[in-house]
Amino acid sequence: MLRPAFAVAEKHLTDYGGVRKEDVLLKELAELLCLKEKNSDNLINFLLALGGEKFQYFKETPKWRASWALSNASYKEAINLVNALEKIIIEKKFPISRDVLLKNALSLNNGMNDKILDSHIELCRSISQNPFGEWGAISSPEISPRGVKDKAYLIFKKEKKPLHFTQVASLINQVGFWDRKAHSQTVHNELIKDSRFVLIGRGTYALADWGYEPGTVRDVLVSALKNAKMGMTKNELIETIKAKRLVKENTILLNLQNKKFFKKENERFTLQ
Repeated sequence: MLRPAFAVAEKHLTDYGGVRKEDVLLKELAELLCLKEKNSDNLINFLLALGGEKFQYFKETPKWRASWALSNASYKEAINLVNALEKIIIEKKFPISRDVLLKNALSLNNGMNDKILDSHIELCRSISQNPFGEWGAISSPEISPRGVKDKAYLIFKKEKKPLHFTQVASLINQVGFWDRKAHSQTVHNELIKDSRFVLIGRGTYALADWGYEPGTVRDVLVSALKNAKMGMTKNELIETIKAKRLVKENTILLNLQNKKFFKKENERFTLQ
């Protein structure tokens, strides 16, 4: 009578690479075995225990979640693979995409697929994915964003372009992975205090990593000319400033007329 149930459990575990997180496995087997009892978890745990050497139970640890496996070898293989992937993730120092993660997993185990990778990865407490499906250390703010600032940073990295603070708030709310609604004014207040973001236009922000500089247009002009020993032409300055700020050409030219800071000789601008 138990053989059919054992066969279902064995096949299911095999499909997932021989190991499965305990709570997930219990739920899946309850559905496969058509168990509707409220205490189905206890029944399935008892069933697996009766399987003897067919099934191995592995207790929860600070790093690994409780799981069932077909053998000690299956469990060790999964753990070794995840440890190797974790090392790759840590060395990258930034989140990696799902495709890159699977590619690395395949280089370690050519029998790997999405289903097995998911089953193995979810055993580990120290790595996870962010709302955009990128994987990294769970302690990273790019994986587990702590507050509006980190969420905004994720949005900018995903969009890869300057955004108005109202757009940032809207995109945070659209992601749908965070329960608390982001309010536009809160986002504005947080962005202006964080050095990762630069105000480059009226309410429009960009990441400092992209080469944008904080300060007024005049400040950015001064910074550019400090690094130009031979001075710069009007067109060179316009091109440089527009790469760092969202600003109209006339605004740049108006600032250059400030003789307290800038002088013009032979069609080149320098600092006073």
